[in-house]
Amino acid sequence: MPSTSTRLRRRRVAVLHFDVLSSDPDDAFLAAGLTEDLIVDLSRVSGVRVATRAEVVPYRDRPVPPRTVARELGVDYVLTGSVRRAGQRARISAQLVRGDDGQAIWTERFDRTIEDLFDVQAEVSKQIVEALRVAVRPEEREMLDRAPTRNPEAYRLFLSARAKQDEEYSLEKSHEAEALLESALELDPAFAQAHATLAEIYAVRSFNSPQTRGELDRALVAADRALALEPDLIEAYTARALAHFMRREPDQVKEAVEKVLALNPDRPEDLEWAAWAAIAGGHPEEAVEAVEHLVERHPDRYRPPSFLVTCYELLGRHDDMLRARQLLLERFANSRSAIRPTRTRARCSAWRWRRTARRKPRSHRRSAPTRRRPSPDRSTTTWRARSRSPERTTARCRS
Repeated sequence: MPSTSTRLRRRRVAVLHFDVLSSDPDDAFLAAGLTEDLIVDLSRVSGVRVATRAEVVPYRDRPVPPRTVARELGVDYVLTGSVRRAGQRARISAQLVRGDDGQAIWTERFDRTIEDLFDVQAEVSKQIVEALRVAVRPEEREMLDRAPTRNPEAYRLFLSARAKQDEEYSLEKSHEAEALLESALELDPAFAQAHATLAEIYAVRSFNSPQTRGELDRALVAADRALALEPDLIEAYTARALAHFMRREPDQVKEAVEKVLALNPDRPEDLEWAAWAAIAGGHPEEAVEAVEHLVERHPDRYRPPSFLVTCYELLGRHDDMLRARQLLLERFANSRSAIRPTRTRARCSAWRWRRTARRKPRSHRRSAPTRRRPSPDRSTTTWRARSRSPERTTARCRS
């Protein structure tokens, strides 16, 4: 995992969703596309750490001062903007705001035709990099000039699928997003981001719906297609990590996550995958420092203290484990997604797998004629011997 000093040298930026200054639905897609592309493009620059889509989505529909966003996401700069369209022309305004004092260090306005929007997105990315005074390698500058697709309809379908993903998960919406992406790929088979997003949809569907676990192979195939077209596409490696996680293959998870972190070493979701891979692979000592950093850096995330409990327990640090467990209970109670059934199942599954990682090999266990049921007042519970009622499942996750 990358060292703390490596992380601190990077400029940290959050790209907020651009405001739409009209009621036309097409303008909403236009704004979403600009936000999406700027996040992807800036993530390709080694000197910049960009907040992920999942981190900025909560700010999409509510006005929050840039200084507040910077403080909550732990970034140095916040990019905001707006889109106004008139016929075949669009006016795009953008500004880069310093997080510590709220001062704009760069502002620009672009008046372009709809067909030139990909060029605008590339120009904005380059000017932001220059404003941040970040060195850009030649291959990174070449990637900034690369449009995700030159087919406007394929891009519109892709953005529609992304919008479905940002909504509360359901199997129906997952299939709708899949159909949109397949239509986009019919128009442009070389659309790497669409292949990567399709891989993510297959993997997330398997994560939330156990009856669809057979689609993990499809997720890996789609991710490989994306990487064949664009070898450094972070989203494709993230989809591979999730697919291997569902297959309980920690070595493959670690390999995929290391590729992600080499490209952008401060993505909290991928650092969590790396921690899980180290724990499941029997190396908690490799994960504990990075997990402690995540706990301090991201106070709104519940997984880091969960992993920290496991690391401390495996390392025999009992007092630290108790403190981490109390922090986990507090964060779990305050989690915005704590009441979602699919998230609850995911937490229960992760907890069960961590317990599996803690067990000794079967050959080292004492043989016993019968399996004892645990006492109800124990702080850790076994999963196979307990009732399957939703109330008790939620209680086990919170214990």
